[in-house]
Amino acid sequence: MEQFFKDGIYHLWYLYQVDGIHHWQHLSSIDLVHWRWHSNDLMPHKGDPDEGIFQRQCIYSGDGNVVIAYHGLGTDGNCVAYSSDRDLNTWQKIKDNPIAKPGWDPHMWLEGNTYYQISGERLSQPESQILLYCIQATVMINH
Repeated sequence: MEQFFKDGIYHLWYLYQVDGIHHWQHLSSIDLVHWRWHSNDLMPHKGDPDEGIFQRQCIYSGDGNVVIAYHGLGTDGNCVAYSSDRDLNTWQKIKDNPIAKPGWDPHMWLEGNTYYQISGERLSQPESQILLYCIQATVMINH
């Protein structure tokens, strides 16, 4: 489950499966009592490198948009998508996905013009480790 606060609105996403494919459902609320369901655009689409979306996290990007870092099933790495609409209904995946490989369960943040992502490797690997990636701002900002 992921939550994010933007422009006075609480956003909540949770993982669910349809026909064995992992999606994220989006809800929003202004008071945490009354909730609105949103259409789901954060899912695998034809031609995407990912076959499903796992673990994700939202941050503000350098250009003020909202960026989601997520593990892209089938990519062995972490991907990003961004939204510039007020309600966070429409997401665009960047063409450079996956941006960090290998990777699992990403956590991303922005310092200055540099995005950092800390991630784990698959637990099935005996030599599993924590990975730190520095991602060029041009990859994120220029979409």
